[in-house]
Amino acid sequence: MTGRRGRTIVVGALLTLLAIVAALVRYWSQHDGSLLLRSALLVIAVAAILDQVLLRTVTRPVAKVMLAAQRFGHGHLEERIPVRTASPFGDLAASFNAMADQLSDTLQDLHESQTLQHRFVADVSHELRTPLAAMLAANDGLDSVDGPTRDRSVELLREQTRRLATLVDDLLEMSRFDAGQAGTLTEHLDLAALADDVLRTVALGLDARVTAIGDTTADVDVRRIHTVLRNLVTNAFEHGEPPVDVIIDGRDPDTLIMTVADDGPGVPDPLRAAIFDRFVRADAARTTSRTHSGLGLAIALENARLHGATLTLAASGRTAFTLELPRSNLVP
Repeated sequence: MTGRRGRTIVVGALLTLLAIVAALVRYWSQHDGSLLLRSALLVIAVAAILDQVLLRTVTRPVAKVMLAAQRFGHGHLEERIPVRTASPFGDLAASFNAMADQLSDTLQDLHESQTLQHRFVADVSHELRTPLAAMLAANDGLDSVDGPTRDRSVELLREQTRRLATLVDDLLEMSRFDAGQAGTLTEHLDLAALADDVLRTVALGLDARVTAIGDTTADVDVRRIHTVLRNLVTNAFEHGEPPVDVIIDGRDPDTLIMTVADDGPGVPDPLRAAIFDRFVRADAARTTSRTHSGLGLAIALENARLHGATLTLAASGRTAFTLELPRSNLVP
């Protein structure tokens, strides 16, 4: 639309000038040279006026667009062109601004992604360094002639090996989420029975219980929902205090509400907004296990998303994470 308007202006100006020249030629053939001189001066004046018109309507707007594009290309991402709807180049300015907005958003997303990747690599390096350093230290104790020292070294090696294995498994799982390669296998399941199995796995002999209300069946990926509950229960014992309650409310015909709650001191306010970020932990002094990877809640959130579910932290009351799970709505 803008190019067509610009061409119309140029063509119209040229046709006008040609009409004036043609009239002058006719006039020249019928009158003397003094009148011709005055007519020539008139043509020059008209041409000058047309030049200014073209300059204002075509050349200057194009120059503004070129200057804005150059500044944008040099990193001035806030560069925009004022849009005047009455101008023939209004559409062009609006298109440029829309393109600049989209590119700015894309570049900002890339920058944030790169920042997150750099931080993730740094966090992974730190997490790997800790168990490896402990394993190297324990390895030296294996040659000790003192029996208790050797026993402590063996136990430390076992503990750090489990921690390293957990970290590697969790990192591989996160890489599959990031690559969009995390698949699901749907099965109709009683989630109350699944919760009982989770407690037998990670909370055997501890103060934890399952409460089931209504119909607690749903179509889910068993392994992934088991992972969500396992990570939430483990997090409750590591950073909270018993008793730990797993409540499965199936009274809604379309949605299951699963809550894992404990009587701990709660999540500090500065940490709440980042609680599902990778390698985020609460106060280390309340940690009872040294095998966690710092990825448990991040993995739980990704598995929830695969089910079209939401995972949230309660705003008040007991420390409680709530999973709102559609009975049958896996994300492809």
